[in-house]
Amino acid sequence: PPPPNYTWPLPRCGAHHPKTLPPDAAPPLDIRDSDDPVLTLWRGTAEALWTLVDGQRTNAQPPPLLDEFHVPLCERESPLASLPWTETGAPRQCDAETLVVAVIRRLSMTPRCVVTAMVLLETTMRQRSTTAPPLLCARSARPLFLASCILALKFTYDAEVVTRECFDCMEDLFTGVVATDVARMEEQMLRWIDWRIPNDPRVYELYARELVRAGLRPGQTLDATPVPAMF
Repeated sequence: PPPPNYTWPLPRCGAHHPKTLPPDAAPPLDIRDSDDPVLTLWRGTAEALWTLVDGQRTNAQPPPLLDEFHVPLCERESPLASLPWTETGAPRQCDAETLVVAVIRRLSMTPRCVVTAMVLLETTMRQRSTTAPPLLCARSARPLFLASCILALKFTYDAEVVTRECFDCMEDLFTGVVATDVARMEEQMLRWIDWRIPNDPRVYELYARELVRAGLRPGQTLDATPVPAMF
C-alpha cells in the first residue's frame, strides 16, 4: 500500500511562515562573489559581528532589554529568521550576513556609517566589560547591532535623525518591538560609554581598513580594494 500522507498540521503547531526577505532587505545575489568595495565592507562587517559572537558563547549576561530571551526583536511573522539568535545560540556566518545587510540596506547606511556602528558596538562591549560580565552573545547581538547602527546614523549625518523614522524603515522586519524599545536600547548603550562617542580619526581609519580586510574574497587584495574615507 502507498505510504500514509502526513500532510495535516502537527498538534499545537502554529501556521508556517516562510522566511523570505523583501528584495530591499535581502543580500545582493553577488555579495559573496563581488570585488565591489561596498559589498566587501558589508561582508567584512558580517564577518566581524559573527566572529565577536562566536568568540563569546558563554558567561555573557546582557540586561533583559538587550536579551532576546526577554525582549525578542521578531515575532513569528517576521521575514527574519530568529532561531539562531534566540534558541540555539550559534548563528552562522550567513545569519550574520543576512542581519547586517538587512539593517544596512533599510537604513541606507553609508560606508562611513557602517564603520562607525562597529566602533560604537565594540566600544560599548569594552566599557561594559570593565564593570560587569561580558555583554555580547547570540541573544544580545541583534539588539546591540541595531542600536549601534541607529546611533551611528545620528553621529555621522548632519541632518537630525529620529529613532522613530529609522524604526519605521524596519518595522516589518523587527516585529516584536516598537520604536520606544529601540530608543531605550540606544540610551542604554550611551550610558555604558558615558555618552562619549570615540572621536579619534585613527580609530575609525583602523576599523575601516580591518573591516574591508575581513571581507576580502580569495584572490582579492587589500591594496586593490578602496577603503572608505572616514573624514
